[in-house]
Amino acid sequence: MSWEGRFLSKASKELLLKTVAQALPNHAMSVFLLPLKTCKSLESIMSKYWCQSSKQSRRVSWMSWNKLCRHKHKGGLGFKDLRQHNIALLGKQAWRLLVHDSTLVSKVFKARYFPNGSFLSASLGNNPSYVWRSIFEAKDLIMAGARRSIASGIQTSILGYPWLPDVEDPYVHSIHPGLVNQTVASLIIPLPEIVQTDCWSWSKDCTGLYSVKSAYGWLQNQTNVPGLDTGFWKVFWKIKVQPKVLQFAWRALTDTLATKVQLTTKHVYVNKLCIFCNMAEETIMHVLVQCPYAMSCWHRSSLNVVSTVLSARTHLYQWQNAQQTKGEPPLSHFEVGREAEHWTKPTESMVKVNMDGATFEATNAFGYGFISRDTNGEIIEARYLARVGILHPKLLKCWA
Repeated sequence: MSWEGRFLSKASKELLLKTVAQALPNHAMSVFLLPLKTCKSLESIMSKYWCQSSKQSRRVSWMSWNKLCRHKHKGGLGFKDLRQHNIALLGKQAWRLLVHDSTLVSKVFKARYFPNGSFLSASLGNNPSYVWRSIFEAKDLIMAGARRSIASGIQTSILGYPWLPDVEDPYVHSIHPGLVNQTVASLIIPLPEIVQTDCWSWSKDCTGLYSVKSAYGWLQNQTNVPGLDTGFWKVFWKIKVQPKVLQFAWRALTDTLATKVQLTTKHVYVNKLCIFCNMAEETIMHVLVQCPYAMSCWHRSSLNVVSTVLSARTHLYQWQNAQQTKGEPPLSHFEVGREAEHWTKPTESMVKVNMDGATFEATNAFGYGFISRDTNGEIIEARYLARVGILHPKLLKCWA
């Protein structure tokens, strides 16, 4: 790359890499699978440009490219992992072969590679073209997210189709001869008003439509470290300041700021004493907060910690007063609890069933359950189920 990095801030470099360098190969990657070596070579060039401040300076890699490719809500900068992005783009072509099977391109590929089935049952075949070999690489991705939405059930076989509402395994596994060549319609009570046909849906997006964004996000979740604090970073990137200031704060929070102590961890041996006070080691906390020079800068700033906290507390009290009914005293914690939503018993000879579900992003899991009680509040039955994966809240409540 011939762009002069010394004239650009980190925020400008980030924008340049995302809008130019990573966007250039998109057209080729949507049809062809780039060799892994090529992807790594391109990522190496981008990483070098990101880390190096000038042609003469030594390049210091403060964070691995894999971590930089994490989503911004997971502590990274959202750079694209080219291999995974390539697979997600090819997945769009594979999805079209699966869903739009009446197009000319789909008919050609079907006649050549899967004449007796769908894309999900296709094999690589003998002497395949490079385009088919590339699209075939996205088969595992499509199989992980493709689900059959049942309407009449006539177009969906019981065996061999992913139609069960199960995140881990949506297929029916059985050797019972009575299920062979049987459709889901044989399991459903026929309703005359159903005129829709069965169709394919994408389970990784709440709309049911395949998108490169949702596919890439799912691929990222398979490789990223689980349990990262996403709440903090979501709030952090919404701060209304200049991008270069936000980028500087991110570097400070991720220990990638080039202080003297940080330089020694990268085998750049320098005097670790602070250049301003010459009394303590130049750590990130010291140079930004604890150093007398930094403290004097904070004192001269228009931002004051005490006044900021007092202002926030005043606004909180004003908001609380605005929520209260005019002329009424604020509710105590006990009264608030009494006003909260609570269980009410059903009418005589009736059974009440309560159900709910929840997702847990930190552990990549979800669960749902129900409890049924009679008029006296006695429990009749209660069940719960926990599974691996993340579902949309609306879909989760439907399952429950």
